[in-house]
Amino acid sequence: MILYLFFYVVILSGTIISLQNIDRKAVTVVFISLAFLFFLLIGFRFCGYDYLSYLEIYESIKGGNDVLGMEPGFATLCSSSSSFRILIIIVALLTMLLHSLFIYKTSDLPIFSLFLLSSTLLLPTFMGQCRQGLAIGFVAFAFYYYNNKNYYFYLLFVVLAALFHYSALISLFFLFVPRNIKSSKYYFITIVISIFLSQFFQPLLFKIIDLIPNLAVVERLLFYSENDDVKLGFNTAILIRIFVVSLCFYYRANIKSIFFPLMLNIYHLSIIIYLIIGPIIPQLGGRGALYFSYFDIILIPFVIKAASGYNRYVLIFLFFLLTLLRIFQFFHDDFNYECYVPYLKFYNF
Repeated sequence: MILYLFFYVVILSGTIISLQNIDRKAVTVVFISLAFLFFLLIGFRFCGYDYLSYLEIYESIKGGNDVLGMEPGFATLCSSSSSFRILIIIVALLTMLLHSLFIYKTSDLPIFSLFLLSSTLLLPTFMGQCRQGLAIGFVAFAFYYYNNKNYYFYLLFVVLAALFHYSALISLFFLFVPRNIKSSKYYFITIVISIFLSQFFQPLLFKIIDLIPNLAVVERLLFYSENDDVKLGFNTAILIRIFVVSLCFYYRANIKSIFFPLMLNIYHLSIIIYLIIGPIIPQLGGRGALYFSYFDIILIPFVIKAASGYNRYVLIFLFFLLTLLRIFQFFHDDFNYECYVPYLKFYNF
């Protein structure tokens, strides 16, 4: 546990320092240092949800065997890596390069964004379901280019993301997301309708799946639906997202970033996907929504920067508290603790 404590003490200290109106050059130095610390934590682990599963996949591919349903991008990394440790390091490096560059390019408070990231995707995704963590990084850049109306690079990065996790194709829904801030009624009504829509949508969804050829990805979704005991729906995670959307809408006039309108609407879509699909196919509703909910690490700094005086300090305190509670809750779970503690676990294979 001591390595995690050290990591979070450093991240917390760096975040507090960054809120002291230091110049951009100092912010850059601190940001790079913290991003490198993320890389070290991810790349040299012997733990995580899927650590042993990825080890088996790596050994199977290196042995010349096909792994059913494995994305070609990750399979290529496995076959070209001289050892499993090298594979993990390469994935960690690519993951942090993508996410760090995106955060630095788009966030008003890039170090605060890293702090938020440390309680959301770092442990369960970057150090667990690492293929999707890498795919989300590519999707982040797909958003960047789509927002700038560079559709060729948008599609290119969606394809690159899908090479590491097929679920990244859900980011094609960016094409249907409004580019302008909508009315409060739009956000409110769509969320309320989504809460009740899943009970009617479930039979239709399975009829659509039955019409799709027996692809490995479809069979995987059906397996998850039938075997996952955790059903998603209206919960604390959704309440937090609704709170973030409400804050963004309230401060919309003070947020000048060119990324804000589309990013808010994509984040809003994460709520709809989570509410409608989550109770039916938790893996698709939960993991699929990650490509949209990811942007709260940028939206929350937008809000903090837009607020002023007492309100800014209250918001900083609230999101500091929320982030620390998320970290505590993660390690308080027995299953998570068993998967991640100790950080150094040595297996004989």
